[in-house]
This record gives sequence, structure tokens and C-alpha cells, in this order.
Amino acid sequence: MEIAAKDYNELVIHSVISHSGNPNKLGQLMFEVTFSDYPTAPTSLPYREVKNVQLVRDYINEHTDALRTAAADLRKQDTSQPTKRIKRISQTLKGYEI
Repeated sequence: MEIAAKDYNELVIHSVISHSGNPNKLGQLMFEVTFSDYPTAPTSLPYREVKNVQLVRDYINEHTDALRTAAADLRKQDTSQPTKRIKRISQTLKGYEI
């Protein structure tokens, strides 16, 4: 994963230190994180940019009482159904060997 991140000039989150902002408004929720390349330099990132990072998801699940709205959003993402387009493509490809 780290090699792929370097290919795309992405940083790998090392740890989640804390969160700030209004936890009931996901647009205002921020997470203070450190990166593998810079573990001593914390950076604040908005929820929308880090919500798919496993370390952030784990942090949210550990702090469910304080981050109730974010936890509900993650559950909604995890249980979302495939779109009509994905269903149509799946039906079209059914029977083909990949």
C-alpha cells in the first residue's frame, strides 16, 4: 500500500490523535492525524477526506458516543446497495469468465 501511495504522491496516515469541530455536522468535523513520513507533525483533515481510511474508521468506532453522526454515516456506507448501473453491468457480465 505504501508503494502505491508513493506512486500517487499520497501520504499514509500513521495515527489519529483527536477530532474537533461540530460532531453533529459532518462538514465541520475535523480529525487531527499524523502521517507515516511525518509522525511528529500533526495535520487537521476534514471528515470527507479521511472517512474511508481504516484508522479513522476505527477511531470513530472507538468514540461512537462523541461521534454518533459520523458512526451512523459509516454504517450507512457499509450497508449501501449497489447502484442501478452496477446491477445492470453485473447482469450483463453474468456468465462470462473473468
